[in-house]
Amino acid sequence: MANYHLNMSYGKVGKTIPHFEYISATGKYTGKENEVVDEICNMPNWVNSPREFWEMADKNERINGRTYREIRIALPEELTNEENKELLNQFLKENFSNHYYSVVIHDKETQPEFDFVKKHQNIHAHIMFCPRVIDDIERKDPNKYFKKSNPKNPERGGAVKDPKWNEVEILLKLRKDWELLQNKHLEKHNIQERVSCESLSKQRQQALENGDIDKYNQLNRSPINIDRILLEKKELSDYEKELLKTHHLNREIKSIKDEIYFEMKRKRERTIKILNEFDSSISHGEKTTAFNDLLNKRTQIENNKMLLSHINNINIKNEVYSNLIPEYREKINELDSLIKEKESFTKEEFDLLAEKYNNIKFMESRIAKDDFDKEKENVLRNIASNIRKIEEENNKLNNEIQYIFANNSKNKEFLDSLEQCSKEIDTTKNINNIILATHNIESINKKLELIDKQLENSRKTTLNILSKKQYVPLEKEIHKLKEQLQSKEHLGEQKQAALLKEIIQKKEQELREIEIKCTKDMDKFIRIKESFEKKLHTNKAELNIKLQASKNIIKRNSEDLLLSTRDIKEHLKATVKNNKELLDVNKVKLDKLRTIKKSLNKDIKELEVLAYLSLTKGKYGELQDKFAKNMNRIEQIDIELIQLKENKFFNLIKIKRLEKEKEILQKDSAMLSKEFKELKASIPQEKLTEEIINTRNTLNEKEKTINEKINLILSENKELNSINSVCYELFEQYQAQEQKELPNKYLDVLSDNIPVIKNTGSWNLKLENDKEHVIRM
Repeated sequence: MANYHLNMSYGKVGKTIPHFEYISATGKYTGKENEVVDEICNMPNWVNSPREFWEMADKNERINGRTYREIRIALPEELTNEENKELLNQFLKENFSNHYYSVVIHDKETQPEFDFVKKHQNIHAHIMFCPRVIDDIERKDPNKYFKKSNPKNPERGGAVKDPKWNEVEILLKLRKDWELLQNKHLEKHNIQERVSCESLSKQRQQALENGDIDKYNQLNRSPINIDRILLEKKELSDYEKELLKTHHLNREIKSIKDEIYFEMKRKRERTIKILNEFDSSISHGEKTTAFNDLLNKRTQIENNKMLLSHINNINIKNEVYSNLIPEYREKINELDSLIKEKESFTKEEFDLLAEKYNNIKFMESRIAKDDFDKEKENVLRNIASNIRKIEEENNKLNNEIQYIFANNSKNKEFLDSLEQCSKEIDTTKNINNIILATHNIESINKKLELIDKQLENSRKTTLNILSKKQYVPLEKEIHKLKEQLQSKEHLGEQKQAALLKEIIQKKEQELREIEIKCTKDMDKFIRIKESFEKKLHTNKAELNIKLQASKNIIKRNSEDLLLSTRDIKEHLKATVKNNKELLDVNKVKLDKLRTIKKSLNKDIKELEVLAYLSLTKGKYGELQDKFAKNMNRIEQIDIELIQLKENKFFNLIKIKRLEKEKEILQKDSAMLSKEFKELKASIPQEKLTEEIINTRNTLNEKEKTINEKINLILSENKELNSINSVCYELFEQYQAQEQKELPNKYLDVLSDNIPVIKNTGSWNLKLENDKEHVIRM
């Protein structure tokens, strides 16, 4: 599977040749030549080999300088070596043509830990390039190329280092360029797989917005990034082993999820092949045309419905001002982005919002009322025109769909197959849209409840802002004190109750003084309060629009559903089952992360041991291990001697041998103990304390990283459980609906002169008096 990976690093003086040897499998890395697929280089004519160039760079760069930059990219394993080389050459030409570089392509087969995970090729490229720009200056001494540049006299100094390589933006640009170029080449070679430089969370969000639950489930996993050094280390700590194990697990989870996703995709593609099995009386071309026409027209109708929804939600006032004032929309969007996520504001933040709001109002005030009314008429006229065009187009498309079914109604097998294909494609999307919309409604309702509470407490919030966040904490403190007072009075502890009453009175007096101080400038108080409430009402209005849109999505998709109630219930069960499997995987991950986190909690003695190990480069641990090994052997010898001395006469030789061995071990242990004490004494207390602090900080950083991962998984679990809850709720609704439908079916069987309707989706065939009529449902 094609995977996206691009990262950038840099090399310091002294690291250049070891790194070049590593990527080119030379020097001490000789023996790994089989991993090198190809080499590409762009070198000056004043060197005989890339190695000579990098040796000169390392030798002449200033001591604290950076001799090279490296871009490491993953290449798609679906392409051949020649195709990957063509892709890489284009990337180099577009981004590194004015730099000298060495590029090596590596290819290595992965070794998964589980048998059910397929092996894949880890094909990637190392782009090692010099950040100095190629110039046309001829230098008598080539070594001068790597010296510090001289802007006044360029020929006297080295080549200029391009400053863009120090900017974050260049990395973001390279990542996007690599995504687009790689996808272009995959498409060129008829490969369906695509890659993205976006984070998994952003890709998941896009999948949810598109209603693609299958894609969401495929991306609903942990990233598989890991430090390359960790993969190459021969000896790993317990923590590093767990990281490596988690990395392999994440890679295997990705492989399985990809396989499931593409299997689902293949199944959908197979449904289209049913066209080849239709009645032979209709040509393959006619079948394909009919199916594609039906699919395209339904897709267009769906897009038009979404466009209508968008048009109906247009803010007329904002649209008018945006047409009249060029920068108006930008200012509105800027204000929206500031207030979008915040639930409370500081005084400074409120002042900034008030300033931007007043600027917008000032811009509006400069527009004459006649100009506004005239433009408003134009906007309304355009909206009405667009709605009319879309509705006309939908009517035309519906008539064309009617013609497709009517034209093929005589061939029952073709008609059934045509509708079945359409069902397979539309139904899953409809159900997933209902699930997501229901989930969004729950989320929106919670936010609306929160806004209502905030509106109720707007006075308190304003007082809290003006008092620099003193009012609300003091009010909470008084509430707790009153609870304690109630408890003391209930227990009959009068002295303590009297003391608490006195404290509460002082705190309440302090609270009143804050209120008096904050409301002294009443105009300011009202302005801040109204500004806060206005923001809440704006958010509430936006949420109500989103709420109605989600309800419309449920209504529209419920009407378009082509499956029976039982089939819908099965789909809901499958969704819950899949989410539960993800929750089980997350449980394993959480257990592992919590185990690792627990192992990081060291007391002072353990930290001291780790500090000694670090400062002595492991010698401290070696001496401890040897001493412990000697003590264990001495203990074992003592046990053997006791047993042998029971028949001393027959075991004299063995006894003497063991006693001699014990004596040697005791002497060796004494020497080890002495060496151990000297080793500890050789380390100053200040240095030991500093190392303990550094060790603690390192462990804290690791614990922080683990906590972030745990919180990410818990957040994902919350999302999955929420979707499951929605599925359960929908399941019960459809269960109740199915039970209501059952008596109606029996009544239909008993009644006379009831026309038989054959379900064919949005259009149905009505059989009356042995004649078929196409009707709109």
